[in-house]
Order: sequence, then C-alpha cells, then structure tokens
Amino acid sequence: MKPNAKPEISKKWWTSEKPADVKGADLEKALANAEKALADADKKKEPAAIDACLTALKDVESAADKTIKKECDKKKHKDVIGVLEKYAALVKSESSRLEDLKKKAAKGAAAAAEANGEEDEEEDEGKLFEPDYLHKMLKILRSTGKELNFGFGLDSKNPAGSKLLLARKGKPEKLFKALKQTGNFSNRLICFGTAVPDAQDGKTLVFKLAENAGEPPQIQKLGRQFLRSDKGLKFRKLKLVLPGGQTLEDTEPDTEDENGAPQAGNTQPAAAGAGAAATTGAPSIEVQENLRKEFKQARAKWVATRKKADQDIEAVKDGVRDHYLTDPVQFPIAMKKIKELDEIMDNLNDDLRDALDAYVSTPLKQQDRLRETADNARKLLEKFTKYVETSQLLDAVDAKEFANVEIKAPMMTAMRDLARTIA
Repeated sequence: MKPNAKPEISKKWWTSEKPADVKGADLEKALANAEKALADADKKKEPAAIDACLTALKDVESAADKTIKKECDKKKHKDVIGVLEKYAALVKSESSRLEDLKKKAAKGAAAAAEANGEEDEEEDEGKLFEPDYLHKMLKILRSTGKELNFGFGLDSKNPAGSKLLLARKGKPEKLFKALKQTGNFSNRLICFGTAVPDAQDGKTLVFKLAENAGEPPQIQKLGRQFLRSDKGLKFRKLKLVLPGGQTLEDTEPDTEDENGAPQAGNTQPAAAGAGAAATTGAPSIEVQENLRKEFKQARAKWVATRKKADQDIEAVKDGVRDHYLTDPVQFPIAMKKIKELDEIMDNLNDDLRDALDAYVSTPLKQQDRLRETADNARKLLEKFTKYVETSQLLDAVDAKEFANVEIKAPMMTAMRDLARTIA
C-alpha cells in the first residue's frame, strides 16, 4: 500500500489494497455495511436511512482503529497505518455531508406536509381512528424521522384488530383516553408514549413507553402481528424502550420476502430438524437458535448481576454490623433478617441455576424435553422474580441506609431479559 493512497468506503478497495499479512476482517465487514448504507442514504434521502449510514460510518472509523492496534506492526506496516488513519477525516467529511442532506430532507418533508395542509389539520378523535389517517401519519414518521405521540390498544385474541393511534399534538395520555373511551380495551391492554422509526432498520418501529404507561403482556409479540397484518403500515418489527431505558429488540425473523410471499418453511415443515417444531406449534428451529444465543448472553448478564448482588449484600452486612454493634436489642434482629435474605437468595439461586443448566444443555431437536426444561426454568424464574419484586428486605437494602448499593432493579432487569429468551 502506497503512503499517499487515499482510503475509500469500499470493501473492494480494502481487499485489493491491504497487505496479505493483515486480515482486516472487521474493517472489511464495516466497509461493506457502510458502502451499502451510503448508497441507501443517497438514494432515499430519508432521516432514518441517513442515521443508519452515520452509524455505519462510525463503525468504519472504529474498525480502522482496531485494525491498526490489533493487526499492524508500527515498523512493518507504517504506510498501512498512515492510510488507515486517514479514515477519521473521510468519515468526518462524509458525516458532515450526510447531516446537511438530513436537514434538507427534513425541511422538504415539513414543506410537503405544510403544502398538504397536514400541519394545520385538526386531529379530532374521529380522524385518529381512521386507517387512512394512520397510514398518512406513518408516512410522515418515516419521511421526517421525528417522534410522534402514540397510543396502542391490544386485542390479545385478534392482534390484527388492535388499534394504533398517532398524533403530532398534545400529550400521549390523550391517546390513552381515546382508546379507553372506545370500551374495547382495558387499562392493562393499553400503552402510550412516543413512536419513531428505528435508525438502524427502516422496517422496525420503535415505541418509547411513557414513564406512567404500563407494559401490556406480550405487547411485542402482538404488536408485531398487528404491524404484519397490514402491508400499508410498512413496518414489520416492533422495538420497545421501557421506562428507565431498557431496550427490547425484536429478534423475530420476518417470515415474508420482499414481495410479501411466505418464505419456504413458514407454513410447512421445512426440514427434518424443524419438523417437530412445526407440528407442535413451537417456534422454528432457526428462531429457537437465535433465542438460545440471546439466552446465553442474558444468562451471562444474570450471573454477573447475581454475583454483584452477593457482593453488595456482604457490604450491607458490614454496614448493619457497624450500625447496630452497640445495640444489644436490635443487633441480633437485624442479623437474623440478613441471614434470612442470604438463605432465600441462595436456595432460589441454586434451583434456578440447575433449571437453566438443564434448559441450555437440552438439544433443540428434543422438543418434548426442551418444552419440559423451558417450563421448569420459567416457573422458577417467575418465583424468583416475584420474591425479588415483593421483598421488603431488598427495599430496605436499596434504601442505601447501610451501604451505597442497588440490588433490586438490576436483578429485575436481568431476570426479565432471561425470561424473554426462553423459547
């Protein structure tokens, strides 16, 4: 590679110019993604596509730095390093151009909306429930990338009959009330907040739930089915951002191709390995494999969270001892409570660990055994979650009176992630 070479956002350029002893696989992948994202952004000129491209460009810069640090020798690859370092300026230049393009696209969309009378259109409740109005609002959402208020009423028996309301004005709570007044949805099956297209995937709709909004059961599953029931909605997946910032990604594969035709294996058993899943109504083997990968990640997070909780409880014990050491009446009572907490947590954790081990070690082809171990793991997880959620002892611990620790919230988050990934 010549020292005066100019880097390009191109997989082909990198694979042809790099020295043979530098693999640069991460950079190759990042360049391929960025090259595709650039073409998409320049073609569509939509905020969501541009945001996705900006992210892809940052990945290129990171991959170039990683290649320098991990694979390049300072003396042997001096020229290569010099060229790779130029990616920072290239990414900055392209990002600046895309930001300008994004601003122009937003202005154009706003002007078009105003020309069509959309900005001044009265959002009366009757119009909010019209399918054509929903389609129009989703079009605005995709073209501008701006957040809109949403209210979503779930029909658990017929997901296609669920109702999504979108509005630019007022507060999301207004949409909750509108759905409630229909008499078709209970409080438990209504959520609200703000909606925005996903910056990474134009087919994913993101619901950011309001702080005072509930999280209806199976909202992601039912919401996905609702989106896929109407091709005019354009979105195929539903990502959730819960109060507090936890994000639930939608990892369910899209079962239709670009033309909307079911892919092979969607309605018929596709292969011998998937036959058992298809006949029993279980998720496909592919879906289960993806869930298992997520499960392993969630489990690792759970183990780390549980280990941290053990350390924090020890810190609380020390704090309790110091606080009540000179109180002969309260000291034994406090230590007894801490001991009870220790014993309950240990027993629950041992049972849950065994159940999770049994589940993850069961081959996906053994569907009957897999369902059995999954059911057992879920039951124990629910039991553990209920204990943590209702434990007054943990509430007292998190009050930070005896040590600056927080146990309950991290454990609840880790357990929800675990539960979500058990097939």
